[in-house]
Amino acid sequence: MADRKKTSAGKTQARRKKAVPPQKKRRWLLPKFLLIIGCVAVLGFLGIVLFLDKEARRMGIFQAQPGQDAAPAPLEGDYTPGEKQQLEAILESEDREDMCMDSVDELQRPISLPAPPRRIVSLVPSITETLFALGAGASVVGVTSFCTHPPQQVAGLTKVGGTKNPDLEAILRLRPDVVILNEEENRHEDFAWLEERVGVYVTAPRTVRDGIDMIERLGRLTGHAEDGQTLAHALHRQADRLATRQPRLRVFCPIWRKPWMSFSARTYSDDMLWTCGGENIFRAKPERYPTVSLDEVAAADPHIVVLPSEPYPFAAKHLIHLKPLAETVAGTMGHVYCVDGMALCWYGPRIADGLSQFSRLFATVRASLDD
Repeated sequence: MADRKKTSAGKTQARRKKAVPPQKKRRWLLPKFLLIIGCVAVLGFLGIVLFLDKEARRMGIFQAQPGQDAAPAPLEGDYTPGEKQQLEAILESEDREDMCMDSVDELQRPISLPAPPRRIVSLVPSITETLFALGAGASVVGVTSFCTHPPQQVAGLTKVGGTKNPDLEAILRLRPDVVILNEEENRHEDFAWLEERVGVYVTAPRTVRDGIDMIERLGRLTGHAEDGQTLAHALHRQADRLATRQPRLRVFCPIWRKPWMSFSARTYSDDMLWTCGGENIFRAKPERYPTVSLDEVAAADPHIVVLPSEPYPFAAKHLIHLKPLAETVAGTMGHVYCVDGMALCWYGPRIADGLSQFSRLFATVRASLDD
């Protein structure tokens, strides 16, 4: 009996020695708890990173390497065609919004646009055609009644009046991001009224090279820089090929009748003739668009007379009015021609037509004079 009591007492004493005090137990549990929480947080963070990386790769978003331009990869993943189209539109929209710009127009007037314009009103026929050639036609929401090219694309666009008498309120109702005008074809009072309310970009090419550079600037303005560079570089190469040491032809080119009017050296049309090997007989006049007489023309003895279809609609029926020039070289040799007015005075893609048509015409006339 005594031995059992002794044994029981020994076991009780052993249990007391093994028991851990509550405070010590709590101190031991706290680090363990924190370790578990830390492991869970790390695993959760890694899971989020892997998920975001997977989604970024699926959506084609990545960071370009140094020296490379960032460009989205094609969208991959389980998207329906409609969802893929929406995602691509969102990404394109974000790319456009990243292209904020502060610039100046061709009159050195500052213009600030938050992004390439999505709504453009063009008040210049040649600029309208240029915008479509650059691939920016989808952004054009309004044009003048004289904007006729490209025919199918402009047919359904809102017309906002003429180049000299635009309906300014109608322009504002279209909510344009920018209105594009020209220094000569539009009125300065319209520039001033519009620029207080919307973005305004004014073009002002005075030479063929200016007109080509304008294409590149419009490409950058509209978010189509690569298309602008491609077209501009092709036109520069075409103009470079026309450099010639051949004697220049004296050219009379009227732009109006009743009264007769022509242009001087400080104009785009004059430079088109000069670039193609001609010399405008009135290029030394102090006025940019002087009134002239046929007696003055006869005294200058032009080699060739060209009658453009615009701005005045010259045609074959007007040849009879040139009888005072019968004794000039042009009159005696029969070198009087009706020509495409757009090739003479439209900027943009029509520059190619002007360089081609007038250089060939002048080469033909020069060859006949040499015979």
